Amino acid sequence: MGRGSAAPSTEFSMRVVSNIEHRRQEVGRTHQQLFTEAGLSKNYYWKRLNHELPFNTNDIDALARVLGVEPEDLTSKRMVGNRALRLSGPELARRLQLLAETPTAHGDDFRISDLVDFLRSQEVEFTPERWASLMEETASVTSQSEKLLVEIATFFDVDRVYLTNFAQEDVTEHVEAQLVLRRTLKQIGGATVSARALGNVPASALLQIAKDISATDQK
Repeated sequence: MGRGSAAPSTEFSMRVVSNIEHRRQEVGRTHQQLFTEAGLSKNYYWKRLNHELPFNTNDIDALARVLGVEPEDLTSKRMVGNRALRLSGPELARRLQLLAETPTAHGDDFRISDLVDFLRSQEVEFTPERWASLMEETASVTSQSEKLLVEIATFFDVDRVYLTNFAQEDVTEHVEAQLVLRRTLKQIGGATVSARALGNVPASALLQIAKDISATDQK
Protein backbone atom coordinates (compact mmCIF):
# COMPACT_ATOMS: atom_id res chain seq x y z
CA MET A 1 0.00 0.00 0.00
CA GLY A 2 0.98 3.60 -0.54
CA ARG A 3 4.37 3.08 -2.14
CA GLY A 4 4.61 6.55 -3.67
CA SER A 5 6.59 9.35 -2.07
CA ALA A 6 4.76 11.65 0.31
CA ALA A 7 5.31 14.85 2.24
CA PRO A 8 6.37 14.70 5.91
CA SER A 9 3.61 14.20 8.45
CA THR A 10 1.37 17.15 9.19
CA GLU A 11 -0.48 17.92 12.42
CA PHE A 12 -3.41 15.93 11.02
CA SER A 13 -1.19 12.92 10.32
CA MET A 14 0.27 13.13 13.82
CA ARG A 15 -3.26 13.02 15.22
CA VAL A 16 -3.99 9.88 13.18
CA VAL A 17 -0.90 8.19 14.64
CA SER A 18 -1.92 9.24 18.15
CA ASN A 19 -5.39 7.79 17.62
CA ILE A 20 -4.01 4.54 16.22
CA GLU A 21 -1.76 4.16 19.26
CA HIS A 22 -4.59 4.98 21.65
CA ARG A 23 -6.89 2.38 20.11
CA ARG A 24 -4.12 -0.22 19.79
CA GLN A 25 -3.44 0.00 23.51
CA GLU A 26 -7.17 -0.11 24.29
CA VAL A 27 -7.64 -3.41 22.45
CA GLY A 28 -4.33 -4.90 23.59
CA ARG A 29 -2.77 -5.50 20.18
CA THR A 30 0.99 -5.55 19.67
CA HIS A 31 2.52 -3.48 16.89
CA GLN A 32 3.39 -6.65 14.99
CA GLN A 33 -0.16 -7.96 15.22
CA LEU A 34 -1.50 -4.65 13.98
CA PHE A 35 0.70 -4.15 10.93
CA THR A 36 0.54 -7.83 9.97
CA GLU A 37 -3.26 -8.04 10.10
CA ALA A 38 -3.55 -4.71 8.29
CA GLY A 39 -1.34 -6.01 5.48
CA LEU A 40 1.48 -3.52 6.04
CA SER A 41 5.17 -4.32 6.07
CA LYS A 42 7.13 -3.69 9.26
CA ASN A 43 9.31 -1.00 7.67
CA TYR A 44 6.34 0.74 6.03
CA TYR A 45 4.40 0.77 9.30
CA TRP A 46 7.23 2.11 11.48
CA LYS A 47 8.16 4.88 9.05
CA ARG A 48 4.63 6.19 9.44
CA LEU A 49 4.29 5.57 13.15
CA ASN A 50 7.55 7.50 13.61
CA HIS A 51 6.16 10.41 11.55
CA GLU A 52 8.67 10.02 8.72
CA LEU A 53 5.76 9.62 6.28
CA PRO A 54 1.97 9.76 6.68
CA PHE A 55 -0.48 6.87 6.49
CA ASN A 56 -2.69 7.03 3.39
CA THR A 57 -6.45 6.48 3.30
CA ASN A 58 -6.11 2.80 2.39
CA ASP A 59 -3.82 2.29 5.38
CA ILE A 60 -6.29 4.03 7.69
CA ASP A 61 -9.12 1.88 6.38
CA ALA A 62 -7.14 -1.33 6.95
CA LEU A 63 -5.94 -0.29 10.41
CA ALA A 64 -9.45 0.73 11.46
CA ARG A 65 -10.76 -2.68 10.42
CA VAL A 66 -8.18 -4.45 12.58
CA LEU A 67 -8.79 -2.10 15.51
CA GLY A 68 -12.56 -2.46 15.33
CA VAL A 69 -13.42 1.17 14.62
CA GLU A 70 -14.54 3.26 11.68
CA PRO A 71 -11.82 4.97 9.59
CA GLU A 72 -13.30 8.32 10.60
CA ASP A 73 -12.59 7.48 14.25
CA LEU A 74 -8.86 7.36 13.56
CA THR A 75 -8.92 10.88 12.14
CA SER A 76 -11.10 12.44 14.83
CA LYS A 77 -9.86 14.97 17.36
CA ARG A 78 -12.07 13.24 19.91
CA MET A 79 -10.63 9.73 19.65
CA VAL A 80 -8.38 10.10 22.68
CA GLY A 81 -10.35 9.67 25.87
CA ASN A 82 -10.60 12.42 28.45
CA ARG A 83 -10.39 10.18 31.48
CA ALA A 84 -8.42 11.34 34.49
CA LEU A 85 -5.07 9.66 35.10
CA ARG A 86 -3.62 9.44 38.60
CA LEU A 87 0.12 10.04 38.49
CA SER A 88 2.99 11.02 40.73
CA GLY A 89 3.02 14.82 40.84
CA PRO A 90 6.78 15.26 41.33
CA GLU A 91 7.57 12.71 38.62
CA LEU A 92 5.24 14.42 36.16
CA ALA A 93 6.91 17.74 36.93
CA ARG A 94 10.35 16.18 36.39
CA ARG A 95 9.38 14.79 33.00
CA LEU A 96 7.82 18.03 31.84
CA GLN A 97 10.95 19.90 32.94
CA LEU A 98 13.11 17.57 30.84
CA LEU A 99 10.90 18.15 27.82
CA ALA A 100 10.96 21.92 28.29
CA GLU A 101 14.77 21.90 28.46
CA THR A 102 15.12 19.92 25.24
CA PRO A 103 15.00 21.50 21.76
CA THR A 104 12.01 20.58 19.66
CA ALA A 105 12.21 18.20 16.71
CA HIS A 106 12.73 21.32 14.58
CA GLY A 107 15.67 22.48 16.70
CA ASP A 108 13.84 25.38 18.32
CA ASP A 109 13.88 26.20 22.01
CA PHE A 110 10.64 25.52 23.85
CA ARG A 111 8.17 28.40 24.06
CA ILE A 112 5.05 28.12 26.17
CA SER A 113 3.10 30.19 23.63
CA ASP A 114 3.74 27.50 20.99
CA LEU A 115 2.42 24.79 23.32
CA VAL A 116 -0.68 26.82 24.20
CA ASP A 117 -1.42 27.44 20.52
CA PHE A 118 -0.95 23.76 19.66
CA LEU A 119 -3.21 22.56 22.47
CA ARG A 120 -5.92 25.00 21.51
CA SER A 121 -5.74 23.71 17.93
CA GLN A 122 -6.50 20.29 19.45
CA GLU A 123 -9.45 21.73 21.38
CA VAL A 124 -7.65 21.63 24.72
CA GLU A 125 -7.89 24.80 26.77
CA PHE A 126 -4.55 25.60 28.35
CA THR A 127 -2.73 28.60 29.81
CA PRO A 128 0.85 29.50 30.78
CA GLU A 129 -0.34 29.52 34.39
CA ARG A 130 -1.52 25.91 34.08
CA TRP A 131 1.87 24.94 32.68
CA ALA A 132 3.62 26.61 35.60
CA SER A 133 1.46 24.72 38.07
CA LEU A 134 2.24 21.40 36.37
CA MET A 135 5.96 22.17 36.46
CA GLU A 136 5.75 22.85 40.19
CA GLU A 137 3.47 19.93 41.10
CA THR A 138 4.40 18.49 44.50
CA ALA A 139 1.37 16.37 45.36
CA SER A 140 2.27 12.72 45.76
CA VAL A 141 -0.66 11.85 43.48
CA THR A 142 -2.11 14.24 40.92
CA SER A 143 -5.12 13.71 38.67
CA GLN A 144 -4.62 14.93 35.10
CA SER A 145 -6.57 14.69 31.85
CA GLU A 146 -5.35 11.88 29.61
CA LYS A 147 -6.07 13.97 26.52
CA LEU A 148 -4.01 16.87 27.85
CA LEU A 149 -1.00 14.65 28.53
CA VAL A 150 -1.30 12.84 25.20
CA GLU A 151 -1.39 16.13 23.30
CA ILE A 152 1.57 17.51 25.27
CA ALA A 153 3.53 14.38 24.35
CA THR A 154 2.54 14.88 20.71
CA PHE A 155 3.73 18.48 20.82
CA PHE A 156 7.12 17.43 22.19
CA ASP A 157 7.32 14.52 19.72
CA VAL A 158 7.71 11.76 22.30
CA ASP A 159 5.89 8.53 23.01
CA ARG A 160 2.58 9.31 24.71
CA VAL A 161 3.25 6.57 27.26
CA TYR A 162 6.08 8.71 28.66
CA LEU A 163 3.51 11.08 30.15
CA THR A 164 0.62 8.69 30.76
CA ASN A 165 2.11 5.54 32.28
CA PHE A 166 5.16 5.96 34.48
CA ALA A 167 5.33 2.21 35.14
CA GLN A 168 6.62 1.60 31.60
CA GLU A 169 10.30 1.89 32.51
CA ASP A 170 11.54 0.84 29.08
CA VAL A 171 9.66 3.73 27.48
CA THR A 172 11.01 6.16 30.07
CA GLU A 173 14.58 5.00 29.48
CA HIS A 174 14.25 5.24 25.73
CA VAL A 175 12.57 8.65 25.61
CA GLU A 176 15.05 10.19 28.02
CA ALA A 177 17.96 8.81 26.00
CA GLN A 178 16.43 10.43 22.92
CA LEU A 179 16.20 13.72 24.77
CA VAL A 180 19.84 13.52 25.84
CA LEU A 181 20.86 13.09 22.21
CA ARG A 182 18.72 16.00 21.06
CA ARG A 183 20.23 18.28 23.73
CA THR A 184 23.74 17.16 22.79
CA LEU A 185 23.15 17.92 19.12
CA LYS A 186 21.79 21.34 20.04
CA GLN A 187 24.85 22.12 22.18
CA ILE A 188 27.26 21.53 19.31
CA GLY A 189 25.11 23.41 16.83
CA GLY A 190 24.17 20.30 14.90
CA ALA A 191 20.82 19.54 13.31
CA THR A 192 18.38 18.04 15.77
CA VAL A 193 16.41 14.89 15.09
CA SER A 194 12.87 13.77 15.74
CA ALA A 195 12.66 11.61 18.85
CA ARG A 196 10.20 9.32 17.14
CA ALA A 197 12.56 8.87 14.20
CA LEU A 198 14.91 7.18 16.67
CA GLY A 199 12.24 4.77 17.83
CA ASN A 200 14.08 1.58 16.88
CA VAL A 201 17.50 2.61 18.21
CA PRO A 202 18.23 1.14 21.68
CA ALA A 203 18.52 3.60 24.56
CA SER A 204 22.08 2.46 25.30
CA ALA A 205 23.10 3.18 21.71
CA LEU A 206 21.55 6.66 21.82
CA LEU A 207 23.44 7.50 25.01
CA GLN A 208 26.68 6.23 23.50
CA ILE A 209 26.15 8.36 20.40
CA ALA A 210 25.58 11.42 22.59
CA LYS A 211 28.71 10.60 24.60
CA ASP A 212 30.81 10.18 21.45
CA ILE A 213 29.52 13.47 20.02
CA SER A 214 30.40 15.32 23.23
CA ALA A 215 33.86 13.75 23.34
CA THR A 216 34.55 14.69 19.72
CA ASP A 217 33.36 18.24 20.28
CA GLN A 218 35.76 18.69 23.21
CA LYS A 219 38.83 17.71 21.19
